[in-house]
Amino acid sequence: MNGCGSSIGRRELLAGLGTAAAAGSAGCITDLWASSARDAPQQISLNVKTLPTDADTPSIIIARQFAERLQEVGINATIEPKSEVELLRDVLLNREFDIFVTRHPGIENPDELYSTLHSLFVEEQGWQNPFGLTNVTLDKQLQRQRTSSGRTRDASIKNALRTTVSVQPFSVLTSPEHLTAVDIELATTWNVTSLKTMLDYLRIRPKETASNDLDTLRVALLNSEVTKNRNPIAVEYHDRNNVLGLIYDQIGRRIDGDVEPWLAHSWMWLDNRDTPTAIVRLREDLTWHDGESLTADDVAFTFEFLSDTSMGGSNGTVPAPKFRSQSSLVANAEALSDTRCRIEFEPSSREVAATAFTVPVLPRHVWSEETELIQEYLTQAMVDENRQPVGSGMFAFDSATAGEQLTLQSFDDHFLREKRESDLEPPVEQFAGGPSYDTLEYIVTPSGAAAIELIENDEMDIVGSTLDPEDAPRANKSDSVRLLTDSSSEMYIAGFNARRSPLTNPHFRRCLARLFDREQIAEDVFDGYATPANTPLHGTEYVPSDLEWNGESAVGAFPSENGDMDVEAAKQLFLDKGYRYSDDGELLSQGQS
Repeated sequence: MNGCGSSIGRRELLAGLGTAAAAGSAGCITDLWASSARDAPQQISLNVKTLPTDADTPSIIIARQFAERLQEVGINATIEPKSEVELLRDVLLNREFDIFVTRHPGIENPDELYSTLHSLFVEEQGWQNPFGLTNVTLDKQLQRQRTSSGRTRDASIKNALRTTVSVQPFSVLTSPEHLTAVDIELATTWNVTSLKTMLDYLRIRPKETASNDLDTLRVALLNSEVTKNRNPIAVEYHDRNNVLGLIYDQIGRRIDGDVEPWLAHSWMWLDNRDTPTAIVRLREDLTWHDGESLTADDVAFTFEFLSDTSMGGSNGTVPAPKFRSQSSLVANAEALSDTRCRIEFEPSSREVAATAFTVPVLPRHVWSEETELIQEYLTQAMVDENRQPVGSGMFAFDSATAGEQLTLQSFDDHFLREKRESDLEPPVEQFAGGPSYDTLEYIVTPSGAAAIELIENDEMDIVGSTLDPEDAPRANKSDSVRLLTDSSSEMYIAGFNARRSPLTNPHFRRCLARLFDREQIAEDVFDGYATPANTPLHGTEYVPSDLEWNGESAVGAFPSENGDMDVEAAKQLFLDKGYRYSDDGELLSQGQS
């Protein structure tokens, strides 16, 4: 028998390796290809999710421009504006997206890259690898920076940043300046800050020449979420961290780049341990806002709870998505007394381990009641609005009207209120006595322009949210308002879902990344109040020289012609990576077997 299904012995096979046999087998190969199931290439379609104009003007401008360029290179692109809560739920919780464009809260601590990009976290929620990236090389680099120190760690961080830029799970577009506005009379008599961080609230103090008192600091907010939801571990909110940081204290706070004791009087590292182990000693007589004592048992509970919000009530652990970078460092925490707690860490350097001290300490008597499993990987703690928050911070919750206002009152039993400068160690001593006002009154305003007008009318003192660049001219022209500018770790990014084809292909993602003109975004979209960037940790000593901005993106130049996108050059980017176009100019998928 000579057909394709014939049985051929070893001798016949060896004898049939000549031209005749090869020709005879050609029909079999043809039949094999013909019978295989193969999808015909289709036009690539991508959906771009972002925020609407009233939530974040730069995001929608960048996304629209990007979607237009995708259309020009033959991709069927759609844009889908979503509210901030909806967008972050789609991206951080449900992973329902192709591409998203939004403002990212920024990465200040290099170890945050670990939970953001390590494949270990690809199935978790929050900013834990929402991109679905799996890269063995990057995993090793991220692990190495956790366990090393000094030059070795610096080199590991730099290499991790290089790999991140190379594989492009997300594209860093620009780093905006932090813009706020303040009443010019207040700025003249008081030392004011841009309210970029929680500590900036504590730095607002009268100058020696000040003659006016300030019982209430009136702060305009552009985002109303904190008036509705005050859950410190909820991940689907962005512009609330500073406010909640005033309510919830930490074992240690990052001051001028270093983690310093805060609720802790001190911590001591134990020698001769395989992994870092610290004995944390709390300050004496700490209390919660409801009058209950804050003890080392609350500290131990916090780490256990953040690692598993079901506290053993689920078949697996249900970690809190927020603060996952810090909580994943802790192997075990145990109260030794009311003021002493032993914390054992996973393999890491002491420098990295200390970042775990920056999680908010939670009261056991409140949050131990929030462990009920609502559904798989979701507990009551993660969805509770926490309308009556109980913390231990400088300010305690007083009242709120959803969508309108929030009022906080000074917590007189806070250790800073009770301590003199001589009683505190540096650098915490600078905050002795607390701020020189007793009440914080937050009022929600519909826009930056409305907030500035309220300051002009002496109805507000300062803006507590980041203004859009389009609001800057209004503030600059006002006789009664001063524009405040500050550097920021925030960044605007385009995130890619590497779980979905063709975004699974890093070459395709790099092509997409080159369609952003970062110089134009910084200059036109942000009116110059931004700096183009290649990578997270921009502006820090961790970024290698080859990734510092030099006028061109690290993934390659934007294909430009007279300031606009050179469409043919942009299409060539995809052709060079093996993609094809239809006769109608549609960029085609590769097809799947």
